[in-house]
Amino acid sequence: FPVTIGRGKTALVLQAAYLCLEYRYLRKNKGNLKLLSTPDLEVLPPYLEAIIFVSAKESNLLPTGITAKLKRQVSLLDIFQAIATTLDAPAITQAINPDEQFQRVREALSAQSTLLIIDNLETIEDKEKIISFLNDLPNTTKAVITSRELQVIYAPLRLGALSEMDSLELIGQQADEKGLDLSDAEILQLYQRFGGVPVALIYAIGQLANGFPLADLIDP
Repeated sequence: FPVTIGRGKTALVLQAAYLCLEYRYLRKNKGNLKLLSTPDLEVLPPYLEAIIFVSAKESNLLPTGITAKLKRQVSLLDIFQAIATTLDAPAITQAINPDEQFQRVREALSAQSTLLIIDNLETIEDKEKIISFLNDLPNTTKAVITSRELQVIYAPLRLGALSEMDSLELIGQQADEKGLDLSDAEILQLYQRFGGVPVALIYAIGQLANGFPLADLIDP
């Protein structure tokens, strides 16, 4: 998902992952698939037995502002560690050399259907090694990467800004969550100031919830 900052790359892939988890739960428990949080899907999610999320994101967005992350996963070894932890495969980290470790990773991934999500690829140190690794995944594994850079590996999906309707809906939803009573005019002002960039809209609502004046937010 190559796209500029703040367009919702991480939120989108996490929503897709949660949808896969919902589908797996309903299938295993013979539940009604109409209970999916997105019941009007044209195609059902894949049935996945494991989901691994690796993030090299450098910061977190909080209502009070942007804060640096204390722990980032920034190398191929970090990805292998995440796979070992999620799949409970200690043999991966016990391997003596990189070739043996890679083989054990493939064996662990081959044992079940797996979704591997690598978030913020552009900030990872050894991107070329990771791309080579992704090109050699077993057939049981699906991989999704997010990046601000265009990585021609498989089929990229470029995210644009939200439409006006979706932006206004996001502002209203965030305001309700934070107990803010915004008028239609104030919601429209926020959209006109920040456009359809989700991270900017969410941050603005967080600032309002912390007492920051609306006039100061929308004043260029």
